[in-house]
Amino acid sequence: MTGIVVAIFDYVTNLDLWTFFSARFSQNAILAVPVVILALLFSGLMLSKSPVPIGSGTEEVIQTYNNPDERMDVRSFPGKMLAAAVTIGLGGSARQDGPSVYAGGVVGSWIWARLRGRRLSDEDRRILVLAGAAAGIGAVFKAPLTGIIFALEAPFKDDLAHYALVPSLVAAFASYLTLIAIDGSQPLFRFPGVMSLSYTDIAASAILGLNAGSLPWRSSWSTRAWRKTCGVSGRDST
Repeated sequence: MTGIVVAIFDYVTNLDLWTFFSARFSQNAILAVPVVILALLFSGLMLSKSPVPIGSGTEEVIQTYNNPDERMDVRSFPGKMLAAAVTIGLGGSARQDGPSVYAGGVVGSWIWARLRGRRLSDEDRRILVLAGAAAGIGAVFKAPLTGIIFALEAPFKDDLAHYALVPSLVAAFASYLTLIAIDGSQPLFRFPGVMSLSYTDIAASAILGLNAGSLPWRSSWSTRAWRKTCGVSGRDST
């Protein structure tokens, strides 16, 4: 279900709206200003009419997962997806991954609500929301493994949702296969040719990767050192 929703969203956003308006923008760049403003106004109107206007995308999925009393409101789904499609399709600065994650979370939550009488617990609802989010990422990026990793690590800072591994695995690959059956398996980012890499390029890339990967550790170490020097706790420093 998530693969079908993402395929429709991708078609409306990229192949319909953006293809039409980008051609007009290339002929008259000034036209982009009023069109984007109107798109944002329309999106704001759609969100204001939504039963639950605040929250969408990854943030809403994480809140729903971590709060036992939270539910993803299915009534808000059409308005939020339409707002996202208009914003992206008419040139607004937004991406497709947030709406796709949100769509997957809503689908998972909706399935749980329909099957709740069949001995499904609240923990099953959380798993279905994560599996839907994995399906959304796996479909929109055509990368099911990325969807699985996202679903396992997104809800936590220092842990993984291990028990959601198998459901997320099934959901991500099913949505990916559904999307490519509809949209094809062409790469998401296409390049005109093949680039040859020398050993120097590989060595430079390795140095860059190690340096970038060490930045969070160095930042964390410097923060701890500063707290120790100043004699403050983490909460006080915040």
